Amino acid sequence: MTRSGAVEFYKSLIGQTLGNTYQVEKVIGTGGMGAVFLAKHLTLGNSVAIKVLSPALTSDPSLVKRFQREAQVGGQLAHPNIARVQDFGKTPDGLLFMVMEYVPGETLAARLARAGKLSLSECLLILEPLCDALAMAHGRGLLHRDLKPANVIVGELDGRQIVKLLDFGIVKLLQSDESVSQLTAVGQVFGTPLYMAPEHLMGLTLTPQADLYSLAVMAYETLVGQPPAQHDDLRKMLELKMKPPPPVTPQVAALPTALDAVFAKALAPNPQERYATAGEFFLAVQAAHKQKTQEMLSAAFAKQAAADPAEAAPDAPLAKGWLGGLWSKVFGGKR
Repeated sequence: MTRSGAVEFYKSLIGQTLGNTYQVEKVIGTGGMGAVFLAKHLTLGNSVAIKVLSPALTSDPSLVKRFQREAQVGGQLAHPNIARVQDFGKTPDGLLFMVMEYVPGETLAARLARAGKLSLSECLLILEPLCDALAMAHGRGLLHRDLKPANVIVGELDGRQIVKLLDFGIVKLLQSDESVSQLTAVGQVFGTPLYMAPEHLMGLTLTPQADLYSLAVMAYETLVGQPPAQHDDLRKMLELKMKPPPPVTPQVAALPTALDAVFAKALAPNPQERYATAGEFFLAVQAAHKQKTQEMLSAAFAKQAAADPAEAAPDAPLAKGWLGGLWSKVFGGKR
């Protein structure tokens, strides 16, 4: 099926009812594997997202199994920051679909395309829930293997930011599983090269550190506006990934210098030299942010002291002035 043919097919699904339950309303995303639609549950009235496997791929047993695997894993991973799969079905004409919770918002890829890059504070608000979701998946012996901005939804619910990790279609078990190993044999490469760890590009056995590498690439891109290593030629890209990443501070002056060491460790070519867990990586980024904040406040206090020595006297109350109050709020102690 040609691209134009696929687009027309997806348009033809609008208004149809899948599984006698879900009425398709509009297309909200397309890709090589299929399309995602906004639909409504006819009985409950709530909105859902429906991922439909491209009809051109239904004749490939391995891709059908992979799609089914995504639905199974997505249904088992109950985490507030992982999009939960709620249903799976097949139409009379053989169309495969899975039903997921719908989160109004945009992908991180779309946000970066619109904004260019985000501040460190904004990045941390996205990074923390992703690290929490990965920690749970890794704790259950699962690797995502395709972490990238396009697989992260950033939305809002009741005035609160919601972050959801999508697409466990190429998930892999860390332990032996015959049904999965046939789909993800060593030497096969699945994922998006720009975000892959070097060992992933080389088709080697993967550990959670491969996911953490991809997560670090996303964080780097979110802060700088571009990934640390990019090239049209995969061999050249792999060569770049075998080198330390370019420092972030020369590219974005507002970022703390401590982040350079954080990304050097997170993007180390050797998986054993990277952070052990997603939580450890998050804490390192957070510590760099706190250090930068403290340096900024110290500089502000020094400037205030030069302008008003009486205000900065040792016996002056800590809460006197807005800087003192801010220091207490952030650090909870004496300067």
